[in-house]
Amino acid sequence: MPGVTPEQLALGERLTVLGDAERRIPPCQACHGEQLTGVVPMIPGLRGLPAPYLDAQIGAWKNGVRHAREPDCMGRIARALKAEEITAISAWLSRQPYAVDAKPADSLPNKMPMDCGVLP
Repeated sequence: MPGVTPEQLALGERLTVLGDAERRIPPCQACHGEQLTGVVPMIPGLRGLPAPYLDAQIGAWKNGVRHAREPDCMGRIARALKAEEITAISAWLSRQPYAVDAKPADSLPNKMPMDCGVLP
C-alpha cells in the first residue's frame, strides 16, 4: 500500500496488538493468535497477507457481504471499525514478515474475547 504514513501503521499495530477496549474491539491477536498465524482448525492467519486482500475481506464483513454462523464475531468487529482503521490494520499486517516455518497455533492462550459462532 503506497503512501501509508507512520501514523497509520502505528494505528494498525495498536488495534492489532491492543484493540480498543472502550469500543469493545478486541485485538486481532486475541483470536488469530499471538503470532497472527491463526489457530487450528477454524481461525485463519493474518500475518503477511496482502493489504488489498485484507481490506476486501474485512470490508466484506463490515458491509454484510460475508457472514459467519451467529454470533458472527468477525462481522461485529468489522462493523465497529472505521474505514481508515481497516486500512491501517491491513497496511500493518501486510508488512509483517512471515517465517518460512510459521504455522497456526494449536490453541489460544486465553479464552476468546467474545462468543463466536464458528467455534465449537
